[in-house]
Amino acid sequence: LVSFISTLGFTQSEFDPCLWHYQKDGVYSLITFVVDDIMIASNSKKFEEVIFKVFNVEFDYTDQGVPKYIVGIHIEYDRAAGRLKLHPRSYIEAVAKCFDVLE
Repeated sequence: LVSFISTLGFTQSEFDPCLWHYQKDGVYSLITFVVDDIMIASNSKKFEEVIFKVFNVEFDYTDQGVPKYIVGIHIEYDRAAGRLKLHPRSYIEAVAKCFDVLE
């Protein structure tokens, strides 16, 4: 997967090995993956569609639409308004429960 994403022109983040970014000719895209979940975001719907097609050929990828959750974080997305909100409450509660620090 790592070498494949590199061939598409994406660069791996220095801070998170599961986060990749692409920036060229006014197109900015992010790809993140956790185990078998891949999330793609872009300011270009056309570029996003091309990436989906390429992933589908290589990995038999299924586009499940706009994600609602990833790693326990609720995602609220409004493309028309250009707004993305992440709500980590359930993730924080799960981590707190693991460390027995929930009140």
